[in-house]
Amino acid sequence: MNEGDEGSDPSSPSRTTARVLFRGLTNYNDTMMNHEPRPFHDYDHAREYDRISSQSDFRAQLAERLRDLLELSGNESVLDIATGTGRFARGVAERLTGGLIAGIDGAAAMLRVGREEIENALFNRYFQIIGMAQTLPFASEIFDRAFVAFAFHHFGGPPEAIVREAHRVLKPGGRFVILDPVFQEPRDQVDNAVHNIVHQAFRRVHGEEFRLYSTAEIETILRNGAVWKATSAEIQRLSFDQKNPEGIPTARHWVEAAAELLNQPDDVRRRFEENYFRYINEGEGYRITGRLSYAIVWGSK
Repeated sequence: MNEGDEGSDPSSPSRTTARVLFRGLTNYNDTMMNHEPRPFHDYDHAREYDRISSQSDFRAQLAERLRDLLELSGNESVLDIATGTGRFARGVAERLTGGLIAGIDGAAAMLRVGREEIENALFNRYFQIIGMAQTLPFASEIFDRAFVAFAFHHFGGPPEAIVREAHRVLKPGGRFVILDPVFQEPRDQVDNAVHNIVHQAFRRVHGEEFRLYSTAEIETILRNGAVWKATSAEIQRLSFDQKNPEGIPTARHWVEAAAELLNQPDDVRRRFEENYFRYINEGEGYRITGRLSYAIVWGSK
């Protein structure tokens, strides 16, 4: 940030608001850099993650829908829980003329990439802090909006704890939005077997705490976690027929699961193809065709 820019002025509205939000967090940026916990991803992984995310048109469409559901006027204080490299936060920051967005994450490498990628024009609106979603380091009722995008499946422990914390830091009338890839509603043991195999593929990289939910399960978690004046949900679906997983969020692990399902009983393999997609070997490569679902669930305090 150049000298004289609004972001370097400690009396600017965004900086003044930030001091209120981070009250009690002494020199939070220094704390983040000097006492960061073990990162979830290393730096190279974080950069690659951000690169792949930037190439997904569908992810960009989901981000646009998320921003619409946040119903921003431009002056809000927004919390991005598990902000990662800030892909969703950047778009929100662009809509904030007098407000700000605080991004919290437990992975220092992801935040580092986010700092490197954020445009100077947005630097005075987007702030980062190392921290855990289960114990948000903020006073109660200070944010107008909060959201978690593409991260709800990573949280360990009871997911209701995330909802309770989001509800706690929201002002009355605030809104909390969850955007996450989802399973279809399980109908029987065959669906459960499919979901177990998908989880195994994801957990090899992301750990045993990884769990995808159905839309109905996220709605139940939202309602059980806190008292909301109103809740709602919608499902966005991505259909595809292509020779690689590029542009499909979380597709690489789905492809790994599909490959494993080739050795599973016929009813399990057919159900995966019916609910999600087909994995077709073509010479030295493969082709995938099908549809994945992404839920957006929200509550108003």
